[in-house]
Amino acid sequence: MDPVSALRARDIVWDATVLGTAAAALLLNLFGLLNGITAVVPHLLYVPVVVAAYRYPRYGGIIAGIIGAVYLLMVVLVNGSTIAAVAEALVRIAVLLLIGLLVSWLTLRLREQESLYEGLFEHSESGSMLEQSPYILNGRSVKKRPGTACE
Repeated sequence: MDPVSALRARDIVWDATVLGTAAAALLLNLFGLLNGITAVVPHLLYVPVVVAAYRYPRYGGIIAGIIGAVYLLMVVLVNGSTIAAVAEALVRIAVLLLIGLLVSWLTLRLREQESLYEGLFEHSESGSMLEQSPYILNGRSVKKRPGTACE
């Protein structure tokens, strides 16, 4: 399998994971709303928000907002537009947005740090070697920059 098709396959898996967790969480929330279970089931909405914000950090807040809007629509359709139900749903949406934005921000910071250290490693004049402790995992993993004295 060539690298381009491997990347596309990995993207399809991520997209399916995001869509699958979102659909499952929303369907379980609909089931919970129809059966009066509103305390625990809405917390399942955090899973697709975190997965989506990690995979697509620039769109984490937008995806969280879309999931929150669908949840609010379900609440209004099932419970009617009672003030208590809508207020509770709006608080949950605010938390979803906060979590989506926070995970997005952390993911962007992580990727910046990864690219910084990768750049340091790849453009180092001297040999660079990363070693994984055998105490963490059984065995050793060594990465060497090609063309250096570390070879």
